Amino acid sequence: MDKQPKFVDKKLLLGPYLARIMNGQREIWRKLVRETLDFQIQEKSPGDPVTVIDLAISQDVKEICEREGLNFYSEEETRDWKLPLIIIDPIDGTRELIERRPECAVSIALIQNWDFTSPENQGWIFNPFTEETFSHESLKAKNEDQNQIGYVSRSEWKAGIFNKIHQESIELKAVGSIAYKLGLLSAGKIDFVVSLKPKNVWDIAAGTILCEKLGLEFYSEGKRVTKITKDLYLPPLLWCKPTSFSSLSEVFSQH
Repeated sequence: MDKQPKFVDKKLLLGPYLARIMNGQREIWRKLVRETLDFQIQEKSPGDPVTVIDLAISQDVKEICEREGLNFYSEEETRDWKLPLIIIDPIDGTRELIERRPECAVSIALIQNWDFTSPENQGWIFNPFTEETFSHESLKAKNEDQNQIGYVSRSEWKAGIFNKIHQESIELKAVGSIAYKLGLLSAGKIDFVVSLKPKNVWDIAAGTILCEKLGLEFYSEGKRVTKITKDLYLPPLLWCKPTSFSSLSEVFSQH
């Protein structure tokens, strides 16, 4: 069993802890994004850009983890995989960042249990352009409407993946950053999020944890997912109310 820092034993629910630590970084990261003129773009692999912003935020959180006695797992540095763990995507939606489109987010999950549904786990998501913050404090169920509103990947939308989907009861909109979309879902802005491309754990950990706290469930390849793993989560990926899964899955499983 992984040895945990003393503060974990004292606080079973670390939502206030995670929010307090990360909320203090918001202004720093907002200024970093808005005032940096040269993002110094590099490619980790073809079509996979990284910027000085990604690296700076990743380093900031790494230093916080070292100070607080937390293990650290970042898109930019997959070093540790043991509890208690911080999983971070320093900028989810790097392409949107580069284009200065306000659809990207810092996505941070605090993991004390390898189950997305565990009350010990917490998520925190911050959009440095809009200054929206999503955490345990922002959870809100969406009001019931006749039509269901869902957000999909902007890149998948441009690729025409959703062109054949025509359902009168479903309204789709393309928005960048899966983390940002999941934050909006957890805040009651939409009914579901769907992706038809694989995702890594750093993309979806924080948002999935927040959604689960609201009773929204995560599905991969048509099956309910609760395990936090380093393996890719394979499409179709769907976050929605359990009562909506059957009808939504029927629509998206064929694409």
